[in-house]
Amino acid sequence: VRIDQPAEGSVSTRLSYNGNLRPERTTVITPLIAGEILQIHVSENEIVEQGQLLVSLDDEVVSLQAEQARANWEAADALLRKARQGARPEELESARASLAQAESELSNAQNNLERTRNLYEAGTIARAEFENAESAVQAAETELENARRSVRLMEEGSRSEDIDAVRAQAQAALRQFELAQLQTQYAQVTSPVTGRIIEIYQDPGNTAAPGNPLVAIVSDDLIQATITVPEKHYGLFQAQRDSLQVEINPIAYQNEPPFPGIVTRIAEIIDAGSRTFDVDVAVENRGGLLKPGMFVTVDFLLEEINDAILVESSAIVFRDGGTVVFLYDQDDSTVSIAAVRTGLSDGEHTAILEGLTLEDFVVVEGNSFLEEGQTVRPVE
Repeated sequence: VRIDQPAEGSVSTRLSYNGNLRPERTTVITPLIAGEILQIHVSENEIVEQGQLLVSLDDEVVSLQAEQARANWEAADALLRKARQGARPEELESARASLAQAESELSNAQNNLERTRNLYEAGTIARAEFENAESAVQAAETELENARRSVRLMEEGSRSEDIDAVRAQAQAALRQFELAQLQTQYAQVTSPVTGRIIEIYQDPGNTAAPGNPLVAIVSDDLIQATITVPEKHYGLFQAQRDSLQVEINPIAYQNEPPFPGIVTRIAEIIDAGSRTFDVDVAVENRGGLLKPGMFVTVDFLLEEINDAILVESSAIVFRDGGTVVFLYDQDDSTVSIAAVRTGLSDGEHTAILEGLTLEDFVVVEGNSFLEEGQTVRPVE
């Protein structure tokens, strides 16, 4: 037989499954305006920060549109200021002078009409000349009324509804200008996230268009894996979802310690065909070592006992409906049966809760057909 002593240590039960890593988020950058690609400022596999310049587009057309929109806004704003301020003193003085001139011209026209009427009634002039004098008076009256209205409007100032209308036009022109400014900013395509460039879809000289991708970025500070677990463990995973310990072991880094992970999602639906369910695991990408697509083994630690008395699992045998081990007596080379209460097992080692001490010697091989009191010969 082979003899060994119990040891103090830790034992855990775990479930191991394989999977592939994927990034937490992939962002595909598309332009918001059309234009020729002047320069691409990044390269594949480069780390970029949020707000970093990625691509420059030709902005000549949108810049001209912005200048035109600025001019329209400035003109509308000038009209609004004028409406708010009312007529200048010199403009009001000029309007009053025009009113005085219109009054004088009407007086002259009326006097001329009276002379013309006398001459017409005396038969000295033709009727057409009299009618012309009448028309001149009517025209002078119209000019006078217009002059009076202009002076009155200048003296009263602009009406509130007129100012509101001009203000609305100025605000609309301002929004058009702001929109045009945004268009010029859109010519400089920046990164909305921090991450790694995984693909560049275009080359300088090509024409970019809204909806057509320019660059793809992955955020790989946090890497995820979706693991398929047999249905029989569903209740266990649901019960321990908040305390479940996870270790991720990439095949590419076999000499590295495991990466700790956390369970982020347990599927609510069981796949009827495969009788499995999905579990999403997230792992912090320390040092950027983990890459999307890597093959990994994911261990779910269901239970762990520390400072336990451990024996090799082969030492445990079943006799008369219970678990026992064979103890070796160094004095007479015989064995005796000791009933034990077992605990957690990882397959290789089993925790003994009762029935053994660290000083005991236990038969770990050759114990299948032993009986109480038999003499044995230990071998290495």
